[in-house]
Amino acid sequence: MIRTASLVAALLVLAARPSLSEAQIYRWVDDTGVRHYSEGIDTVPEQFRKTAVPLELRNAPVAPSVPAPPSGPAPAAGPAASGARIIQIKFDKGHPVVADATINGTTAAKLVVDTAAERTQIVPRVLTAAGVLPAKDASGEIGAAGGTTSGPTVQIGSLAVGGLRVERFSVVAQDTGRENVDGVLGRDFLDRFQVVIDSDNGIATLSPRGQ
Repeated sequence: MIRTASLVAALLVLAARPSLSEAQIYRWVDDTGVRHYSEGIDTVPEQFRKTAVPLELRNAPVAPSVPAPPSGPAPAAGPAASGARIIQIKFDKGHPVVADATINGTTAAKLVVDTAAERTQIVPRVLTAAGVLPAKDASGEIGAAGGTTSGPTVQIGSLAVGGLRVERFSVVAQDTGRENVDGVLGRDFLDRFQVVIDSDNGIATLSPRGQ
C-alpha cells in the first residue's frame, strides 16, 4: 500500500519489486479521503475494492532494456497529436520524471510527468513568456500553491515534448507549488501517447500510438 499524491512516485516504489509481467495499478481512497495507489487489485483492502479505479498506466516489467511500446488505436477525440519520434527521458530512481517541453514552438518549460493529474498545469509566468497570457495575469494571483485552487483554462497553439506534439491544446494556468519545475504534464496530454516508465533503468519512454 502506497500513500502518495502522485502516481509517478508510486510507480517508482512499486517497480523496485520483482515482477514477471505487467502489473495493473489501482487508485483508491480511504475513509479519511487520502488517495492510495496499489499494485494489483488483491493489494487493495477488501472494503475499498469496489471503488478502486484501474489506471491505464501499468508498472513496466523488469527487463534488460526498455521494452518496445505496444501498439494501440489513437484517441478518437481531442486535439491532434503529431510526431513520429520515440522520446526517452532519463531520471534518478526515487525522483519525479521531468520532461523538457516547448510551448508554441518557442518557450521552454520543465514539466513533471504525472499520470495522476487529469489536467496539464503551467505556471502563469511561463504562459506569459509564450504570449498566451498578458503580463498582468502573471502576478502569482492565478491559482494557489499546491494546486488547491484551479486557475483559468487557456488554449495554447501547441505543446511538445521532443518530437511529440499536441496542437490547439488547453492547459490550466496556475502555480503547482512544485520547486524547480514549471508545471505538471497531465493525462490530457499523456493519454495521447504510449507511456512506459522503467524505474530500474531510470528511463521513461513516450511514443506515438500505433507505431
